Amino acid sequence: KIRPPVAGVEVLVLEKTGADAEQVVGTAVTAADGSYSVGPLAEGRRYRRSAALAGYSFREDAGHPGDFLAARMGEVRVEVVDTAGAGVAGGEVFLLGAGGFL
Repeated sequence: KIRPPVAGVEVLVLEKTGADAEQVVGTAVTAADGSYSVGPLAEGRRYRRSAALAGYSFREDAGHPGDFLAARMGEVRVEVVDTAGAGVAGGEVFLLGAGGFL
């Protein structure tokens, strides 16, 4: 389940097949209530889940295996202009947060 609920999230289940290798063994898209279902999955194997949807960040909920916590990402729009108000081509903008560059 995705919390808070987000519809349309693509959830992948990947099986670890080697030290650095994984194989997709299931996919699902969340419903309006944030739920999804993938399976059946074989017991005794190692799996990892991932969730993705443009405009959101997801992290696994350690207290609820298979669940994700969703955060809507912000958007920053910037127009770089000179002192006369004319647009500047090729201008660069850097965003800084408490931990450095974002």
